[in-house]
Amino acid sequence: MTLFRTRHASAFSLLDLPADPLDVQALAALPQRTLLSLTDRVYRQLDSGHPPAYALEWYSALAGEWARRTDIDGHPKHQAHHGGMENHEEM
Repeated sequence: MTLFRTRHASAFSLLDLPADPLDVQALAALPQRTLLSLTDRVYRQLDSGHPPAYALEWYSALAGEWARRTDIDGHPKHQAHHGGMENHEEM
Protein backbone atom coordinates (compact mmCIF):
# COMPACT_ATOMS: atom_id res chain seq x y z
CA MET A 1 0.00 0.00 0.00
CA THR A 2 1.43 3.37 -0.97
CA LEU A 3 1.37 6.20 1.53
CA PHE A 4 0.61 8.89 -1.02
CA ARG A 5 -2.74 8.08 -2.59
CA THR A 6 -4.92 11.17 -2.68
CA ARG A 7 -8.13 9.82 -4.18
CA HIS A 8 -8.81 7.16 -1.52
CA ALA A 9 -8.09 6.64 2.15
CA SER A 10 -4.40 6.21 2.77
CA ALA A 11 -2.17 4.93 5.54
CA PHE A 12 -2.06 8.54 6.73
CA SER A 13 -5.75 8.41 7.60
CA LEU A 14 -5.08 5.41 9.81
CA LEU A 15 -2.74 7.57 11.87
CA ASP A 16 -5.12 10.57 12.04
CA LEU A 17 -3.05 12.33 9.40
CA PRO A 18 -4.56 14.00 6.34
CA ALA A 19 -5.52 11.67 3.53
CA ASP A 20 -5.12 14.47 1.00
CA PRO A 21 -2.11 16.80 0.69
CA LEU A 22 -4.44 19.54 -0.55
CA ASP A 23 -6.32 19.60 2.77
CA VAL A 24 -4.59 22.71 4.13
CA GLN A 25 -6.74 22.82 7.28
CA ALA A 26 -5.70 19.29 8.19
CA LEU A 27 -2.04 20.09 7.53
CA ALA A 28 -2.32 23.22 9.67
CA ALA A 29 -3.70 21.11 12.53
CA LEU A 30 -0.69 18.76 12.58
CA PRO A 31 1.57 19.10 15.61
CA GLN A 32 5.01 20.42 14.67
CA ARG A 33 6.75 17.16 15.62
CA THR A 34 4.39 15.19 13.36
CA LEU A 35 4.90 17.67 10.53
CA LEU A 36 8.67 17.38 10.94
CA SER A 37 8.74 13.57 10.83
CA LEU A 38 6.27 13.42 7.95
CA THR A 39 8.29 15.95 5.92
CA ASP A 40 11.50 14.01 6.57
CA ARG A 41 9.84 10.74 5.57
CA VAL A 42 8.46 12.17 2.33
CA TYR A 43 11.83 13.78 1.50
CA ARG A 44 13.58 10.43 1.96
CA GLN A 45 11.08 8.77 -0.36
CA LEU A 46 11.55 11.51 -2.96
CA ASP A 47 15.31 11.00 -2.74
CA SER A 48 14.94 7.28 -3.49
CA GLY A 49 15.42 5.67 -6.87
CA HIS A 50 11.68 5.11 -7.37
CA PRO A 51 9.63 7.65 -5.39
CA PRO A 52 5.90 7.01 -4.99
CA ALA A 53 3.63 8.70 -7.51
CA TYR A 54 2.29 11.41 -5.18
CA ALA A 55 5.48 12.07 -3.19
CA LEU A 56 6.17 15.39 -4.90
CA GLU A 57 2.60 16.56 -4.30
CA TRP A 58 2.92 15.68 -0.61
CA TYR A 59 6.33 17.30 -0.28
CA SER A 60 5.06 20.49 -1.89
CA ALA A 61 2.09 20.61 0.50
CA LEU A 62 4.29 19.95 3.54
CA ALA A 63 6.83 22.58 2.46
CA GLY A 64 3.96 25.03 2.04
CA GLU A 65 2.83 24.34 5.59
CA TRP A 66 6.37 24.88 6.88
CA ALA A 67 6.50 28.18 4.97
CA ARG A 68 3.22 29.23 6.55
CA ARG A 69 4.55 28.43 10.02
CA THR A 70 7.95 30.12 9.70
CA ASP A 71 9.18 33.61 8.89
CA ILE A 72 11.62 34.55 6.14
CA ASP A 73 14.64 33.65 8.31
CA GLY A 74 13.29 30.18 9.11
CA HIS A 75 12.24 31.02 12.66
CA PRO A 76 8.84 29.93 13.97
CA LYS A 77 6.18 32.60 13.66
CA HIS A 78 4.79 33.69 16.99
CA GLN A 79 1.05 33.88 16.97
CA ALA A 80 -0.45 36.87 18.67
CA HIS A 81 -1.90 35.91 22.01
CA HIS A 82 -4.74 38.15 23.08
CA GLY A 83 -6.31 37.93 26.46
CA GLY A 84 -9.98 38.84 26.49
CA MET A 85 -11.59 41.02 23.85
CA GLU A 86 -9.56 42.35 20.95
CA ASN A 87 -11.17 45.76 21.16
CA HIS A 88 -10.67 47.10 24.68
CA GLU A 89 -12.67 50.28 24.11
CA GLU A 90 -15.87 50.65 26.03
CA MET A 91 -19.03 50.36 23.99
